[in-house]
Amino acid sequence: VGLDRRGWHRWEQLSLCDDWYVAAVTDPRADRRALARVSCPVVVETLDELLATSGLTGVIVTEPARQRAAIVQRCLAAGKEVWLEPPLSDDLRQVRRLHTLARERRVPLHVLQTHRYDRDYRAALAAVQSGRLGPLRSVRLVIAEWTTFAGDQGAAAC
Repeated sequence: VGLDRRGWHRWEQLSLCDDWYVAAVTDPRADRRALARVSCPVVVETLDELLATSGLTGVIVTEPARQRAAIVQRCLAAGKEVWLEPPLSDDLRQVRRLHTLARERRVPLHVLQTHRYDRDYRAALAAVQSGRLGPLRSVRLVIAEWTTFAGDQGAAAC
């Protein structure tokens, strides 16, 4: 859910992975949905349509922090696994309610930095795991590819 710069980045990275399938994308903004129709397999108008998409098992939420909790709640209630970058919410009570809902529904809720699926990260991880770099003392991830897309004035949903 979300086709701002984060959503596009997630879609692009996951579309290159053999173990992921992008079933559909959505965004509350019509201009972003129109742009997505050029390259995304299925673009739907609403979150309800997204949650009803055949074969959908999980949802990546890239909406702004102030909108995430409501979207995450609907996804969990629909039995969909959820991935999002922190923060889940700035309201601790709301975070606890979502955690409880995920546990009750037995649906994974992942609040993490999802860069581990990026090609660059995977290549670096393979190099470290091979041992050819020797012992590491420090690792730093620098992300410099963020740019704005046509019509992007903030954030939305993938």
